[in-house]
Amino acid sequence: MKLPEALGTLHDLEILSADDNQLSDIPSDVSGLRHIQQLSLSKNAFTKFPVSVCSLKTLEILDLRKNEIPEIPSRIAELDRLTSLYMGNNVVNNFIPELCGMTELQLLDLANNIVEEIPEAISQMTGLEDLDISHNRFLEFPKSVLALEKLERLTFDQSEGHPVPSLPDEIEFSNLSYLIVSNNTLRTLPNTINGMKNIKSIVASFNEISILPKSICDLTQIEILHLNDNKLTSLPENFDRLSNLKDLRLHNNPLRTPPMDVCVSGVVQPIGRFIRRAVEREDILMLKMFDILKVSMNKHELRYLLKKFRFPDEKISELDQMYHGKDKLPDRIYNALLFWREFKGPMATYRRTTSSFPYHWL
Repeated sequence: MKLPEALGTLHDLEILSADDNQLSDIPSDVSGLRHIQQLSLSKNAFTKFPVSVCSLKTLEILDLRKNEIPEIPSRIAELDRLTSLYMGNNVVNNFIPELCGMTELQLLDLANNIVEEIPEAISQMTGLEDLDISHNRFLEFPKSVLALEKLERLTFDQSEGHPVPSLPDEIEFSNLSYLIVSNNTLRTLPNTINGMKNIKSIVASFNEISILPKSICDLTQIEILHLNDNKLTSLPENFDRLSNLKDLRLHNNPLRTPPMDVCVSGVVQPIGRFIRRAVEREDILMLKMFDILKVSMNKHELRYLLKKFRFPDEKISELDQMYHGKDKLPDRIYNALLFWREFKGPMATYRRTTSSFPYHWL
């Protein structure tokens, strides 16, 4: 199917939708659409970007989703009134420099393409508020997008793309309100996440998150937190500080502290109470175990323990100097265990610790 050649005579036309028509080109005299503001050409058969649309100086919204377009032309920069560009579900392989100069653009959809990197110059897109780069071929999270001062919503779901294993610490400098990072291979969230002062929603479902940083509890303004379908066994002690949560999802995690039946309601107050009681019990059990170990171990076993737990050489020297001599061996053992527990943090649970020691020590 083709659009009529006389299309360019519709000088007062403001909105044109020609979706799902097997179009592969548009008439060259389309420049006659002097007042066109919205043009939708999604679900067609374009195998290259219809460059003639770049002459539509009044265009504000351009939708070319679900075609087979491999690249965006440099002439895109001529659309200096464009506020929304939808290029999802194509085969775009490059984020061209000319895009970075489009300061009026507020929404950019590049989902379901084959983009591998985002240039640092994206920071020049001073009007961009909504960016979707899901389902692409990034080898790592593109830190450059975090420099976008007005960016409020970032979608980075990689269920059909290349998943990334981590988020950068620089995320604290972003002004994001909504972050979607589902279907990656994240094992945790950055410790710096508490720097995200504007964040209202984090969706990190279907990852490999096994532990959350304590700093997540500082996000007291957050309203939506989706952590379902991960590998969480516990939640941070002050989790109930997230008192503004309206939508909490934790299902399909092997949670023990607290168990899923405590979390199922999504109400943070009982979650917090359970965690604090569990932490208190854990403290008592751990310290009792340390008391037993400090009198049951000898110096050779301590040396074995320090090697097994990969203590830093400087810490070993410090313990030797502070607790020198046979009579101070119990204190050396006890303080070594305290240091190890502090160093391991939430990973130093009673269950994991007891499995690390030979049975006869206990």
